[in-house]
Amino acid sequence: MGPLLIENIQEIVEKYPFPKIHRILACLIVALLKIRHHPNYLSESIEATTIAKRGMTKVLRDLDHAMRVEFEMKIFAIIQIMALFAELKDGDVDAINQYCEKITPTSEETLKGFMRNHFNADLKIDPVYSDSDFAIQLAILETMSGLYDEKFVLCPSEKITDEIITQTIIDFFANKGFSLYKKSNHFVLMKKDDELINIVFSNYDDSIHITVENVS
Repeated sequence: MGPLLIENIQEIVEKYPFPKIHRILACLIVALLKIRHHPNYLSESIEATTIAKRGMTKVLRDLDHAMRVEFEMKIFAIIQIMALFAELKDGDVDAINQYCEKITPTSEETLKGFMRNHFNADLKIDPVYSDSDFAIQLAILETMSGLYDEKFVLCPSEKITDEIITQTIIDFFANKGFSLYKKSNHFVLMKKDDELINIVFSNYDDSIHITVENVS
């Protein structure tokens, strides 16, 4: 079952070369693998799957009807396999996780990597899932993270002011050729040609929550 799932994912990656599609799908699969032994897995996984499908459909809205229908069929095949996740062997789970990581590579060129190094800060580690109802909510949150270009939590050793965070974000994207389009408290919008990058952050005493989304 594991090789079949990877084969189906690979077909989507090759046929639909949209990084956001790959990221959403990978986040969904990884999240559902973590809760596959939950007693209500089948019913409770529907919300996460619906969120992911909605996000992927939005990315593909400009494709012709035939390609969208074909995509729906491929996703349906993957959903059928996901319904049987509880039967997967550990080796299959490891292989699937590794493949999902491969199609959503992390890079030091991301804002996450830049800010981690710039502030010498830690990144928040995802909590270990269990069979509790809280695990379902964690899976949904992890699925939703795929809707963004980046979504992460930075844990600095000391509090960083909003002004410094904002300027650091501006500097990072300025080095990539973007210019400041708009900013306000906890919000920065950077622009390059027709490309718009929306960055939102929340600054707490011991953590900074950041999302990055291309809204072009």
